[in-house]
This record gives sequence, C-alpha cells and structure tokens, in this order.
Amino acid sequence: MPNWRKYRSTQAKRERSDRASRAAQARWDAYHDSLADEPIPPDPPADMYRLTFENLMTGKSEVLTFHPGTRKNNYRIDVNGKPWRVCGFTDALERIEKSCYKMARMN
Repeated sequence: MPNWRKYRSTQAKRERSDRASRAAQARWDAYHDSLADEPIPPDPPADMYRLTFENLMTGKSEVLTFHPGTRKNNYRIDVNGKPWRVCGFTDALERIEKSCYKMARMN
C-alpha cells in the first residue's frame, strides 16, 4: 500500500497547486499570443440591415433597421426610428411572423 502521508502533506499539496497554476498561466499566455496574430476586424457600419414591410391590405409600411449589438448575432432593432428590442435576426423574424397571423383576413 502506498504511503498517503506524503501525498496529503501540506508541502505536496502546495507543489501540485503551483504546478497547476503554472500550467494554467502557460495556456493563458499561449492563447493570448495566438490572438495577437489575428487581424483586427473593421468597425461595423452604423446600420447593418434595413427591412421594409408593407401591408398590401392596409397600405401601412414599417421599416426595421438593424444596428450592431454587443454580441455576435445580436442586433439593436429600431422600428420606424424608435427602439424596439435587442435580439437576434431569427428571433426578430419570428416575432414579425407571429404579428402577421394576428391580422384579420378581408374576404
């Protein structure tokens, strides 16, 4: 049976912790060194997308303008110049689709 006293000693624990800390710091440094080689992406434009929806039955139209958000695939959306919400492109289109079903049909 191995001698567990040496493994559980304070000095051995400190040495294992120091070794793990050095390994983590080496991984951190290597990761940030690899980021330095990547080109810096250009600043996104003020407006990224503009969608115009026109209701052919009522003649009313809405303009959605997508501005860059704080995260990837995240946009600040304005409707007719007024802030609407911050969400992804797919979520915005799903909400628009739901609102279209609420309209009454004209027969």
